[in-house]
Amino acid sequence: SKPTAPVADGGAPPQPQPSFPQPTLTKGAGAEQGGVTITPPDEATYLRVDYESNGHPQSLTLTRANTSSPWQVKEGTQKPDGVNFDAKTGVTKIAPAAVDDNTTLSAIAGKGTSYSDRASVTTDPDSGTPQPSEAELTLSGDNSVVEGEKAGYTLRLSKPAEKDVTVTVSIKHGTTDDGNVKTETRTITIPKGSQSATFDVQALNNNSYQPNRTFNVGVDSVSGAKNKATTVETTISDNDPPPAPSLTAGSEPGSVVVKPLQDGIKKLIVSYRDENNNEQTLTVTRNDNGKWSSTDLPRDHVTLDENSGTVTLGGKALKDGSPVTAHNDSEYAEGSSATLNAGYDNGQPPANQQGTVAIAGDAKVGSTLTATVTDGDGVPDNGVQYQWLRDGKPIDKATGKTYTLSKDDAGHKISVQATYKDNANHDENPISPARDIANPPGSGNHAGSVAIKGEAKVGNTLTAEVSDRDGVPENGVTYQWFGNDKPINGANGQTFQLTAAQQGMQMRVEAAYTDKAGHKEKPISDLSPAVVPENSSNHSNLFPPPAANAPRVSLSGVSSVTEGQQAKYKLTLDKPADEDVSVDVRIVHGTTDASDAKVTYGLKRVVIPKGQTSREFTVDTVADGKAEGNEKYTLEIHNAVVGNIQPRNVPPFSGSVTAQSQIIPAYKYPTGAWEKDTYWDTVHKLGGGKIPYTIINPASGAGEKTDPNYSKLVDDNIAAGIKNIGYIRTIYQSRPIEEVKAEVDKYLKYYGKDKIHGFFFDEIDSQSNGTRIYG
Repeated sequence: SKPTAPVADGGAPPQPQPSFPQPTLTKGAGAEQGGVTITPPDEATYLRVDYESNGHPQSLTLTRANTSSPWQVKEGTQKPDGVNFDAKTGVTKIAPAAVDDNTTLSAIAGKGTSYSDRASVTTDPDSGTPQPSEAELTLSGDNSVVEGEKAGYTLRLSKPAEKDVTVTVSIKHGTTDDGNVKTETRTITIPKGSQSATFDVQALNNNSYQPNRTFNVGVDSVSGAKNKATTVETTISDNDPPPAPSLTAGSEPGSVVVKPLQDGIKKLIVSYRDENNNEQTLTVTRNDNGKWSSTDLPRDHVTLDENSGTVTLGGKALKDGSPVTAHNDSEYAEGSSATLNAGYDNGQPPANQQGTVAIAGDAKVGSTLTATVTDGDGVPDNGVQYQWLRDGKPIDKATGKTYTLSKDDAGHKISVQATYKDNANHDENPISPARDIANPPGSGNHAGSVAIKGEAKVGNTLTAEVSDRDGVPENGVTYQWFGNDKPINGANGQTFQLTAAQQGMQMRVEAAYTDKAGHKEKPISDLSPAVVPENSSNHSNLFPPPAANAPRVSLSGVSSVTEGQQAKYKLTLDKPADEDVSVDVRIVHGTTDASDAKVTYGLKRVVIPKGQTSREFTVDTVADGKAEGNEKYTLEIHNAVVGNIQPRNVPPFSGSVTAQSQIIPAYKYPTGAWEKDTYWDTVHKLGGGKIPYTIINPASGAGEKTDPNYSKLVDDNIAAGIKNIGYIRTIYQSRPIEEVKAEVDKYLKYYGKDKIHGFFFDEIDSQSNGTRIYG
């Protein structure tokens, strides 16, 4: 008879028939001790094994159709965990961990209606060395990241690490390049006892619209775990403004076709004037399935292609010759706009909108410049030709959209010319504005400097401020303070508090350090003003009144001169002076210009020696060969001071003047309410008649923000008739001229263009090479 069908546990075995050979049971040894191997007879087509696992009965039933067929688990039953068999031979292995120790394992074999006696063994304890299962490693992470932000990734084990697990991961380009993400290989450790580790990858900002670029993060190798990681692809969502859409004249007279970009664009905005000259706006959006639609439609003579997003404005939808403007918007930024003038319904073409080309990129050797063409009539997708120029001359083989600056370009002007036919069929060949390419910084040392900040007054604290174009180290700067150029014992900090011992002294400070370029520096500061007493209040002696008997000076001379000859003039004092009197005369051009009368820098210095009362001088005129008729200029006294000194910025005036003038370096900080500051109270009482100018110096220059105390001082000076001169350091003309110009702009920004009347450029040396720059 045929065996009955098995129940859930594999079914009860059929009654054995002693005529069939028994299966062979072999106990495992070594690492397999505690397990059992069951080998069925060659002629068997049936095998059943019974045993216990974790206190519960288990069974395995294998069958095959005939002796040439493979063994398989009997239909309706399952193979327990920890059991493996050979489909060809039927040899079955029960693992040590799958069978309980010291229990009975039995098996019978059979074929057709013949079955063997049950064979059995008692299982051994699992005393062999178990083979632990190895942890498996997986990788997960962000599928997208916004440009400029970080994407996060996690390495995870299937179980806690039994020892440190070392993982080598790599970041590789998909459609990205080094401007989007940096490729690299990293070693990451999952510590013993931990089950995961995280890491980030930075997406770079690059100011170029490059939507949907992808990079890949994967696991190259693992030590201490099985590598089951799959590569993660991450897409960078570009947050740069997208380029403008394409605007072209349509096939219908007067129509305009607007085509948006496809990659990364979520919205297209089109602005135009209808035939009644009314402003109209059309907004078209794209859904996640790539289909375009608009709630502003339908409109007469306006169509939308839902697949491409192309908008066609018919000739009757537009006012003839009116501009059509459109821009693409991404999820993160509004794009640049493009404009095209509509044609005319009668077929008249729109006027040409001249194209332009601009250069983007750092103007320094080693940087790459990029040419960008803009054209209101539309820039073709292909066919734009470029020629890069050095000082206006073509650079050999420099005919691409980009150009990498070499040492040959240093100190020259670089521009680019684009040649193309715009989308309205106009020939264009614009040339960009030229870029000045800086010379690479030399390897020579840039000398450092140190300046004293703070008011030279007993009780105040002075601070040494070091500047160095090669970089000031964060640590390691040492200082030595001096009083009247004698070192002060123990005064070796960056700050120094003034005491009565320094009253009347002029202070200096010396700094010693090694700059970040490796140069040893030891700059020493300029002298400070003399240290004043803490409670000094009487400053009237600072401003001596003009002498009552000061001589007066007048100007006389010819009223006409023939072109090419000298005009003669005379300066006269009403009485001799005890010292030389320096007089600056200035030409004020009427109908002349600088090419007609030669006075250097517009001023001429004339010195009347002490004891004398007059001095003659001449002004050269120029025969320029031009028929210009009678031309006029005026000569006037610009300034007159006692002593042969450099010109002062005193307002120009004509006629007799007192040969006396003062300009005050106003380095006294306006503390407190100014009406109670006795120093400035004295200055303001003297007023502009005696103190026409003050040099203000908020922070060795304008500083980095408006000082409210100086702001009010500037106003009070003006109210007193005193004009304000801004102090600017040049560091003996070694300070970059751009910084000096920026300092000028700061004064005007912080204190008002109408309140700063001039500038005092300190540390100017006529023997310095910097004169060529500052001249």
